[in-house]
Amino acid sequence: MKNYIFLTNEGFTEDNSWNLLENSQVLWIVEAKNMEEAFENFKKEFEWVLESDYTEVFCYEIRLDTLKSFDI
Repeated sequence: MKNYIFLTNEGFTEDNSWNLLENSQVLWIVEAKNMEEAFENFKKEFEWVLESDYTEVFCYEIRLDTLKSFDI
């Protein structure tokens, strides 16, 4: 099994000072055999996304064993 992350460039978020930022939104991280299976599971788990104003999501395969955190 592989790990996949689903994101969208639609929508906004806020920084610590409440300024609006245009950036990517993480929607879901899932384990699946391939991207197609991951997307099918995503649609089943998050039916609300299909009914929302989001029009596009994108998916990347990720390796969780390579995760590193940095202070900024």
